[in-house]
Amino acid sequence: MMISSPGWIAALVSIVAFGSFGAPIKSEVVQKLNVNPLVYQSYKTFMCFVTSWLVLVFRIEDFSYTPWGIISGLFWVPGGIATIFAIQSVGLAVAIGVGNAFIVLVSFVWGIFVFNESVQSLPAACISILCMMTGIFGMAFFSSSTTTTTITNDDDTEEEESSSNVDYSRIIRSSAGNNNETSNNNNNETLNTTTSNENNFIINNNDSYYQQSPSIIIQDNNDDNDIVVERLLDESSDNNNTNENSIDTNVFITICDHKIHRRTVGIAAAVFNGIWGGSIMVPMHFSNSTTTSGMGYAISFGIGASIITIILWIFLFVYRLYQNRWSFEVAYNSLPSFYIKKMWKQGCASGLLWSIGNFGSMICVQQLGEGVGYSVVQAAMLVSGLWGIFYFKEITNWVVIFKWFLSATLTVGGILLLSYEHEKA
Repeated sequence: MMISSPGWIAALVSIVAFGSFGAPIKSEVVQKLNVNPLVYQSYKTFMCFVTSWLVLVFRIEDFSYTPWGIISGLFWVPGGIATIFAIQSVGLAVAIGVGNAFIVLVSFVWGIFVFNESVQSLPAACISILCMMTGIFGMAFFSSSTTTTTITNDDDTEEEESSSNVDYSRIIRSSAGNNNETSNNNNNETLNTTTSNENNFIINNNDSYYQQSPSIIIQDNNDDNDIVVERLLDESSDNNNTNENSIDTNVFITICDHKIHRRTVGIAAAVFNGIWGGSIMVPMHFSNSTTTSGMGYAISFGIGASIITIILWIFLFVYRLYQNRWSFEVAYNSLPSFYIKKMWKQGCASGLLWSIGNFGSMICVQQLGEGVGYSVVQAAMLVSGLWGIFYFKEITNWVVIFKWFLSATLTVGGILLLSYEHEKA
């Protein structure tokens, strides 16, 4: 098996880079700032655009452009935003794992059944894809093991609360233009009538995005402007499956007047990225030019991603205009902050790592095909899982970690089988 071929080397680079780009999202700075997913995606897009021109600087390719890059951007940018939200909601390992499992399936369908890429044995290739998907799902499943309990008025619970080291972090985002003294007094009156728990408080609900701290549950208060945020308690510290970096799943968010478990929305976002974002490299096949494939596609991709990101910001600004009765000043001030001074390093690091992975995936797809190449790249879940387990300590139970490694072994086996089928084609 020619593992040393450029396609497989590019796949290995892409796996490491794609598996690591989400790590800065879990950094303490980003978590405290509660960065909007569109903001973080904008950092990624910026780095993707800047690094795409390196193919000219190092004379790797001549300048070439195809509008198909805009279609790739249409697949990538919304999928990237969904991935960031998923990481914030369910953790790095689960978000990347669930998304990558579906990307494997989508890429394989495109490559084998649409582009008619040849393999030695279609049944064997399907089995290898099934092994990869099963292993990735297994890694995602065994990477998620956090639970929480809600506050009650029982004496035992109050005693637990006083002895627990609960991080009552603040919610950063609030509505612009509604922080006057009158609204604050009204909020205090609402607070007194809605709950007797001193840890509950009111926040304004005009902002379209709320990033909650890991120990918060949001509940509707049947008011057009306010929602109640109820604190939760972490489970006992001697629970081996939870720790200070664990993701609290008992958070509800309101979508179209319906309260939905935040973990459910996060997993749905990861699935969306897998199904929608799994077609990122497909437009490259339709460029019909050797100069706009592989590394030559990077500039087209960077330009396309930038166009789509700008369009999304325009849509958001228009929506804020509508929300604020067409006041340009209020609409502008209500846009999410970039926190450039505080998080430019993390944002650029994520963008750079993703761009490296993207370069590798372009070469990989060019050399190995969509069905094999882009499917193998999704083994990035191995790397992101290792980040989640050993660095961010998302799980600490060694039995669960052992099961995770069994799933990882199944994934690697699927990759090896798939590579064998491609080489013999």
